[in-house]
Amino acid sequence: ERLKQPQKCPVNIYAIMTNCWLLNSKDRHNFEKIVELLKKEKSILPKLPFFGSSK
Repeated sequence: ERLKQPQKCPVNIYAIMTNCWLLNSKDRHNFEKIVELLKKEKSILPKLPFFGSSK
């Protein structure tokens, strides 16, 4: 069983995660594509405090 979408996890980030879990490796994004997608998401997400941060 895969991790369910965490409550505060944006849908687009969860979609990137679930793509990494596809059984057929040919269907998964390569590392370059994952970096590209995460950079895109970072630019549109509000700045949120991370676990352990003092902010």
